[in-house]
Amino acid sequence: RKNDNDFQYEVGNKLPVMNHLVSRELSILCRISELLVHERIDSTNRKEEVMTMMESLCQLLIPFLDFGRKVTDWTIHDILGILKSILPRIRKKSALSHLQAFSRLLGPNRSNTGLTSLEVRKKIISCIDVMTEYDDDDLILSLKKVANALKDLSASHSKHIAECNFEKVLPVLNGLGSTSLSEKSWLYYISTDCGVSDNVDNIKALLPLMYYSLHFLYDPDGIVSRGSHKALKVLISTAKSQSTSGDVKSDKWLKFIESSLVPRLLIGLKTRNTATRRSFILLLAEVSNQFTSQASPHFYGDLSRLSNNDPELDFFQNITHIQVHRRSRALARIRKLLSNDSVEDGSKHQSCPFSIQTLTNILLPLAMHPIYDSETKADEGYALESIATIGALSKHLTWGKYQNILWKALMDLPRRESQERYIIAMICAVIDSFHFSEKMKKTNEVDENDDEITTSNGGAIWKQLNTRLIPKIESYLVKESIERNGSKVKSLRAPIALALTKLFQKLPEEMFESKLSQLLKVIGTALANKDSNERDTARQTLSKIAICIDVKYLPDIVRELAVSLAEGYKLHIRAAALHSVLLALSNTYNTPTEVSKEVALSLPFDKCVPAMMDIIQQDVFGQASEMKEAESVNKR
Repeated sequence: RKNDNDFQYEVGNKLPVMNHLVSRELSILCRISELLVHERIDSTNRKEEVMTMMESLCQLLIPFLDFGRKVTDWTIHDILGILKSILPRIRKKSALSHLQAFSRLLGPNRSNTGLTSLEVRKKIISCIDVMTEYDDDDLILSLKKVANALKDLSASHSKHIAECNFEKVLPVLNGLGSTSLSEKSWLYYISTDCGVSDNVDNIKALLPLMYYSLHFLYDPDGIVSRGSHKALKVLISTAKSQSTSGDVKSDKWLKFIESSLVPRLLIGLKTRNTATRRSFILLLAEVSNQFTSQASPHFYGDLSRLSNNDPELDFFQNITHIQVHRRSRALARIRKLLSNDSVEDGSKHQSCPFSIQTLTNILLPLAMHPIYDSETKADEGYALESIATIGALSKHLTWGKYQNILWKALMDLPRRESQERYIIAMICAVIDSFHFSEKMKKTNEVDENDDEITTSNGGAIWKQLNTRLIPKIESYLVKESIERNGSKVKSLRAPIALALTKLFQKLPEEMFESKLSQLLKVIGTALANKDSNERDTARQTLSKIAICIDVKYLPDIVRELAVSLAEGYKLHIRAAALHSVLLALSNTYNTPTEVSKEVALSLPFDKCVPAMMDIIQQDVFGQASEMKEAESVNKR
């Protein structure tokens, strides 16, 4: 007993630190554990102690089979070897509780193909096969059929190394793609002498086959991937036909689809492989169409409104089409549907045709893929359409989802330089869709006397904006690059500056004023850049900002120009920048009529006339004028 406890303690301590030494010890333990099968124990008490110890060891080892541990295939192979020797020595209920863990190993790893080694996959199947050695009941009988099918799916070719045997794989997939019991469909594996079982444990026996089919969706061979797609599609229709009550809590088939299949399909949407992603999209469309009447949002029945019998109008057929303009059309339909169904009350949208789960789990991932996948000029229109769609979707997100999508885009910006232009445009589209102004204004009215606004939902939004999001966005206002000669060049990202201005305008007035001054300082610094192209960009950006904000903030702009551009060549830039701002305002500014003398003296534009005249006089008669009249640049 003492040795057992010491052994369990050592394994529990060393496993969390997975290194080369621990991997070697696991390999040794794998060979030792094979002897457990042949060990004979006569004492009943001793048998119970060993059984308990083995179950505890299983509990320690199973978590290390998770893909998140990032262990090597050989380490997984050794752990599976240990478990294969232990499983026959533990209780039946305990062994079957690990069926889902083994099944997941046969499926994809997040949005990737998963384990590709046939040797490791055969080891997983052998562990499942060991579970069938217990006393026969409906679940064990179903599991025996499943284990035999898994052996065929993992059969290797007799002549080609690391290649599956299509003569055994395809009959199993074809059977799963049929609805006849005689052809070994999904119902065949859970059928008994009394008919198809609706016991939840029996339905769980289909998990290994489901995960294996999901794994085959990533197969480069089109025959295998199409066969697995058809098999999963039939599984969805089978679940619909076998469900009786319509209640997810009581209906085992509905619960199986909702808790086991749909989460895997959502993860598959994130894959970069276009052909594989197409299969996942069409399978989600099948789930939506089959379970439209289900109240649970996890069946995504609201997506059924996007389906159409005409392939030209069907969203799912268009978004998976090989032609780029058809995919752009699908995204445009989403955007049009969101704008048509939105009912505005003031500035607040009251309705959305889709649930928040559909928006965040399906539509947003689909709209974001073109931004990261577009690499050629031909894909530009598709990427721009996806950016506009993301902006439309963002208007209906809750604050938690909204900040998550914005933060993801901000984190991706420095990592993906080739898609920088599209990611910046996406950030601007999301910022322009900020729709939480009313909450923040209400909070500000209630807590205007507090030092910090942190109590209500609007206060939490402001706290996240002020401490996390806005500082991160401001850090991307200026881009630093290194030229060939090693010198650093700073350039202003004009779209982000304009997007920030629009965001600040949606904040309460005192928040807007505090943030605007910081933004003007950054633009003032950009105006002093010695590169004429960068100065032009900054000047145009300042003019657009002057148009966006109210005229009463014109004195702030003039003041910043006077402070930032006060000497040398900057004096010429100051006059040119002031001219650009006034020229832009002349197209939008409406001169007030019939106002009293007191009101006229307090007009924002009139109040900053002295400051503007001072800048103009210095440009005409001051140092700037002397520099203009200099005979040679070298004399400056």
